[in-house]
Amino acid sequence: MKGFDITDIDSWVEASDKREFVWKDNTFFNEETGGNIAEKEFTAFIGQIISALRQVSSDEKIADTGLSNIITLIIDLLSAGLSANNALLLVNMGIDNDISFSWSIFEIAKQLPENDKKIFDINNQDTWRFATENNLVFAGKSFHISPGKKFTEILFVKIMNLIFYASMTVLHSRYDLRDITISTLLEGLKQGENVVDIVNKITTLIKDRNNIVSSRQVMINSIPSQTNHEQSSPINNTVNTGYLTPPSKIFLIIGIGLVVGGFLYLCSVATGNWTPGKLIFGMIITFCSIPFFAKYSSKQSKFFYKVVCADMARWVGHSSNDLIIQWGAPTKTYKFPSDKTMTVLEYKDSIRNYAGYRYKGMYAGQSKTTKYIKSFFVKDGIIVNYKYAIT
Repeated sequence: MKGFDITDIDSWVEASDKREFVWKDNTFFNEETGGNIAEKEFTAFIGQIISALRQVSSDEKIADTGLSNIITLIIDLLSAGLSANNALLLVNMGIDNDISFSWSIFEIAKQLPENDKKIFDINNQDTWRFATENNLVFAGKSFHISPGKKFTEILFVKIMNLIFYASMTVLHSRYDLRDITISTLLEGLKQGENVVDIVNKITTLIKDRNNIVSSRQVMINSIPSQTNHEQSSPINNTVNTGYLTPPSKIFLIIGIGLVVGGFLYLCSVATGNWTPGKLIFGMIITFCSIPFFAKYSSKQSKFFYKVVCADMARWVGHSSNDLIIQWGAPTKTYKFPSDKTMTVLEYKDSIRNYAGYRYKGMYAGQSKTTKYIKSFFVKDGIIVNYKYAIT
């Protein structure tokens, strides 16, 4: 018998229902029982988290990351005082970002000669690889998520990589954005906020900062073609800049004129001698406005679609890190189906539309969700094309 090891699922059968679970000299308190959690109880708890992780990550990705590495990170996060939900979200973010959970960066730093090593400084990203198991010091004070829970320098660096892996280079050069990111992240974790909400808050703050510091001038000389996932390589086509000319309001003016004219005609008929023919003629004038309103609405919708495409097109040729700093973390990332060297960053918004009717005091109806998906195709860290889809 090799003995119980929480990081080895095969050994869980040897977990005791009497021995307290101990992790790096730490025990875990069970508020329901008023005592510390036993080994068997803790394995069941970790098993539930792993099962939830399998619902959002493929078995292949989990295997590539290493289940023992995943379990180790989850327990480290829980030991620092994070909720199980946030621990799960952070681990999933790391898996999606294809991060190596072996954290070789710290092992390499340990192998350096003593005179080449530096002291960890949260404000100096060059020193992050020298992080230790010492408690993190932030704003001159020892940082804790909750009393009695140790939040280490190493765990801080791991969390930053789990969430902002694709943006670390930009954060290295933009200390102002790094300061916003770190302070908002640590304060959010301390308050027990959901990790996704923290990331959204950081994204909003960075956008506001960038709008204040500088404004980008949109210069569009070409608009890349829309790319389907089935295509083997994106292709750009040159389009005239007149592409972004707002639609003429002539159709809107004609539509309004017909509505007003029809209404006035019907009013004049109502106050005088009216006949069925005159009434029908007035209604025809009014209904004739519908095609003009529909035409204008269609052109306006196409214009807004082109504006979004133009905004996306300006990112072609730029670093994906710059995009993530401006737009925040993608909703989803995946590899291009026919070219595994290309990564797709996907930003998704959705609006739910409701429609219904009432009959004899009863309500019936249905809802439809419209999805707005902005996809950027990234190769070697550079955005090479984009796709905007409305479904």
